[in-house]
Amino acid sequence: MDLAPGDDLGLEVHQDVDEFLRVESGQGKVQMGPAAGNLIHEWNARDGDAIFVPAGTWHNVTAVGAVHFKLYSISSPPEHLHGTVQTKKPDPE
Repeated sequence: MDLAPGDDLGLEVHQDVDEFLRVESGQGKVQMGPAAGNLIHEWNARDGDAIFVPAGTWHNVTAVGAVHFKLYSISSPPEHLHGTVQTKKPDPE
């Protein structure tokens, strides 16, 4: 994923999927919590950091700073079919 400064992943939750995010470059603000309106955990992530999002946890990541924020994700079980390429954020509905 490649987020321009100020862009975010979009607030989301995966009920049955654990997610691992790895920051490749840039800086981002990570938010997590038990409900969309209750993101009680917040911290900054940067190059080389790893973020674990347990299933059922609401989360968002926002690019901060002057450069693009690049990261990748691994889900277990897989969230998408093999070979899926997503070029933009999905519609939350």
